[in-house]
Amino acid sequence: MKMQAAFNIVEQCRRELQVILSKPVRLQMYVDNSLDLSAYLKQIIEETFGIEWKELLKHNRKREKVLARQLFCQHAATFAGLGCVQIAGHIDRDHTTVLHSWKCINDALSVGNTEVIYYNDLIKKRLSWEQANNAAATLLHDKN
Repeated sequence: MKMQAAFNIVEQCRRELQVILSKPVRLQMYVDNSLDLSAYLKQIIEETFGIEWKELLKHNRKREKVLARQLFCQHAATFAGLGCVQIAGHIDRDHTTVLHSWKCINDALSVGNTEVIYYNDLIKKRLSWEQANNAAATLLHDKN
């Protein structure tokens, strides 16, 4: 009985988190400042996984490198608003690889893969923290 109640709570939290994570994040202030969003996202991916971008571009199927590339594809579409072909150019792959990446990440999030959820949350938190930090800096700059 207690086990079922705990399972129900976990399932409810998973569904709520999935709804929250499904909302796209866009930072208009970075577009206004003409910063290269894809370069910024690459930096976040590098720092989150501790892997240099040139290492991620190599044809390697190690789990952490594949996951980093797949999360880049996911966030490049939602955060930077890039299209499939544009994203493929950034990772030196075909557009079908980007489509496969989106499917893999969405599938992993829907079944509650803890590793994917963990890294996805880290990247989203970093993006939202940077957004808040940049907004505060913009407000301070506008006041002066």
